[in-house]
Amino acid sequence: MAVRNVNYKIAHGCYVYLPDREECIDTATQIKHVKLERDEITDLWEVSEKSLGWIPELPEEERVQLRPEWNRVGRLPVWGYEDVRLFTHEQRVYFTATCLHIEGHMGTPRIVLGRLTEDFSGIEGEKAVPLRVWKKKQDGTEEEIFGWYGNGCEKNWLPFSQNNTIRAVYSWEPLRLITVEDPTTGRCVIDETAESHAELDCGAWRGSTCPVWLKPDQETPSFGDVKPSVAFEPKSARMRRGRWGCMVHEVNNVSGKDVAREYYQRWVEFVIHSTGKMELVYVSELFVLTETTIEFPLSCIPTPNGWFISFGYKDGRARWCLTK
Repeated sequence: MAVRNVNYKIAHGCYVYLPDREECIDTATQIKHVKLERDEITDLWEVSEKSLGWIPELPEEERVQLRPEWNRVGRLPVWGYEDVRLFTHEQRVYFTATCLHIEGHMGTPRIVLGRLTEDFSGIEGEKAVPLRVWKKKQDGTEEEIFGWYGNGCEKNWLPFSQNNTIRAVYSWEPLRLITVEDPTTGRCVIDETAESHAELDCGAWRGSTCPVWLKPDQETPSFGDVKPSVAFEPKSARMRRGRWGCMVHEVNNVSGKDVAREYYQRWVEFVIHSTGKMELVYVSELFVLTETTIEFPLSCIPTPNGWFISFGYKDGRARWCLTK
C-alpha cells in the first residue's frame, strides 16, 4: 500500500495552507505492507525507512515553481510524487504519479512512470521517467500532446498491464487509451479511434483506481447494502466476458457550504477489442463510500472475502473498506 504524507492541510474542502515555518509544498509516499485477516487490518508496517519521492534538503534553486493558476498557496516550490498508483507488470511492481520535478514540466503537473526495486525500498534508477504521449497526424507525422484538461495538466491516468504491455486510460470522453511503447524512455502512443458516449457525461469522470481484470464469472462489486443500479446497459452478455473494472469519481463544486467539493463514485467496466479499441459495457449509478466529502479511491482489489478499497478521506486521512 502506498501512503502519502504531506506538510500542508486542507480547510473547507479545498483550501490548502501551510504552517508559517514551511517554505515548500512537500509530499512523500511511503510503501507499507498490509496484513488482512478476517476482514480486519491486523498489521501495518513500513518496508523501509526510505520514502518514495522524498529528497532531503533540496536546494532552493532546484525546487520547482508552480505556474500561478496551479498554485493555491502563493508562489511556493513543490516537491514529491502525488497520486501514486501501484500496479503489477511482468511480475514487478510499477507506479504512476503526478509530479513537477521532471525536465520539461512547464510549471504544471505531469505523469511519470517508475518501477520499484524488488525489496520495495525505492525506485530503480533513482527516479521515475515522464510519460510523453504522441499521436499521429493526417500527414503521417507525429505531434506530442500535453494534458487532456486543455491547460497542460496531467492527472488521473489509470495504468494497467495487458498482454505484456503497459497501458493507461487517458480520457473517458472520448474514450482513449495510451500504450507505453518504451517504459525506459516514457514514449507513449495514443489510440484516437475510441467512441464517444455523450449521454453518460463521461467528461466529468476522473481517476480513480487502476483497472482490474475481471474473470467471466466475476460479479460486479456491491457498494453499501445495495448494488448500484445500472446506468448504462451492456450491448450483450457476451460483451461482459474478458472485461476490465475500475472506479471513477465525479466532483461537484458547491459554493456556500463548509465543504466546497463533493465527491461521488461510479463503478465502470470496459472491454478492449482485438483492434485495441476500448468500449464501455457497464456504468453504475453514483454512490459514496462514506459521505459526500473528498473521497479519493486509489485501489480496488478483489480478495477471497470481497473487494478491498483504499481511499483518501477529506484529503487528510487514509481509510479502507471491504465490500462484498
